[in-house]
Amino acid sequence: MLFHEALRGHLMRDPVLHEAVSGRIYPLKLPPRPAFPALSYFTVSAPRDYTHDGMSGLIERRMQISCWDLTYEGVKILADKVRRAFRALEDQPGKMVDFDIAAVFLDDETEFFEFDEVEHLSAYQVPLDYRFLHKED
Repeated sequence: MLFHEALRGHLMRDPVLHEAVSGRIYPLKLPPRPAFPALSYFTVSAPRDYTHDGMSGLIERRMQISCWDLTYEGVKILADKVRRAFRALEDQPGKMVDFDIAAVFLDDETEFFEFDEVEHLSAYQVPLDYRFLHKED
């Protein structure tokens, strides 16, 4: 299983998030004219760990999971649901679906308002930057 499949699967399997986004979890960007609330995700970086003997097989993958909604309150609630979905892995590393995770860290959170005058689809965004330590896919 590839990392991005495990990440999406983890988000989809969380009952609170599933109720909120109903499968609207997209790689890289939202589709045209999306339904809200929704999530998007992408890899910011995925440096490999090297030792004097070569590659260790570990990756410290930085992912941005963006929460999207039409209201500020709604996007903040969605971001809280995403944070809660990863809390157990932060406290006790283990499996994310069938993918072993050695550690999870929430590094950063910010807020944006995406204004789209043409499509009338302006939305609030809260990107959450996570670091995942795992073995090579």
